Amino acid sequence: MAYYVGTGKLPVSDFVEEGKLKKISEFFLKNGEIALGEAKERLGDGVSYGELKMVRQHLNWITNET
Repeated sequence: MAYYVGTGKLPVSDFVEEGKLKKISEFFLKNGEIALGEAKERLGDGVSYGELKMVRQHLNWITNET
């Protein structure tokens, strides 16, 4: 699913709730291309690896579209 989020074919909001989307997006924008494992460790159990992957793909898609 993360692949399709990264192409814009699926909206990230279908998979990640708004509060988590904002939290994860802000984290990645602040910390850049940090490893998913480190991101998961720092963000805690409240987020899943799947959510991290989808938000990262979403941010990459937004960046490439503008």
